[in-house]
Amino acid sequence: LNAKVFSSTTEQATDTDIISAIDWCIAQNASILTLSLGGPDATNDGSDALSQYVDVAADQGKIVTIAAGNSGPDENADCRTAGDGATYSICSPGLAHKVITVGSTQSGKAGSSQDVISGFSSRGPTKDERIKPDVTAPGQPINSTWINGGFNSISGTSMSTPMVAGLAALILQARNITPEELKALIMNTAVDLGTTGKDNSYGAGRVNGSRLFNEINNTARATIRNESRIHNIFVPANTEIRATLYWPENYSVHNNIDLYLLDPAGNIKTVSQSVNNTDEIINLTLPFSGNWKLLINGTVNGSQAYAIASNFKPSEQMHLVIQNISNMTV
Repeated sequence: LNAKVFSSTTEQATDTDIISAIDWCIAQNASILTLSLGGPDATNDGSDALSQYVDVAADQGKIVTIAAGNSGPDENADCRTAGDGATYSICSPGLAHKVITVGSTQSGKAGSSQDVISGFSSRGPTKDERIKPDVTAPGQPINSTWINGGFNSISGTSMSTPMVAGLAALILQARNITPEELKALIMNTAVDLGTTGKDNSYGAGRVNGSRLFNEINNTARATIRNESRIHNIFVPANTEIRATLYWPENYSVHNNIDLYLLDPAGNIKTVSQSVNNTDEIINLTLPFSGNWKLLINGTVNGSQAYAIASNFKPSEQMHLVIQNISNMTV
């Protein structure tokens, strides 16, 4: 489906037209919405009307991929907040909480350097200090079809975003999966580039289709309150453990959920405890063999759905009450 929202004379799109197009796509029973567009928002925290609306689309069970924007350090750009340089330069609606926001890496073609972040690719964090983008994909340069026929080589996060939408389509062909599981899976299988862990240039890393499809069934989802839940994973020796926890929430209510990795004896081996993010990512190299545990500990207003992805299939969750997790062995 193709919903045209840009004026051919002004080359601009209104929020009203974009929202109408989202409604139309949902009415047509689209599984995936991909928006290669964006604009500045002064609040820069996902509270703007368009960012909230794409979050509503995710609530309808739609997978939503959105361009981070082309306001990076190599551009004089619209989506930056004054005085902030290239940070805080994610465009709306890529500021949304429940979508997959996509930055751009170089493709290695036409003199570009493969897997280097594109200079134009917008950087986080958001003003509420969430790390964005969520992932990156090749966007510089990309050969694509062109108006009135033929092909052209162009660059931008508008080119990288459909790469992730295409991966999502292939995933849905292979497996019935929820938007939150899919987001956790795409982040967990990405190639970590730049700063270790999720960062404000590469996100969780450049998407990796091969690793993704090798691990396509390795997700679980559940609901958490102010409690702990455990998912078991069996780990062979001399490998690595990767796990990503993601929970979809609205901008106005933040739940702080942490992810712990426990060895077979119950000792904490590593932990991800970011304060403002809606995802936690852990990695451990060369673990010993055995039944390891992914422990999720929540400070939650009411209840919160979450999804977890790992390179080893997680079990269904077990309920666990821990009076003070800080007393556990590290």
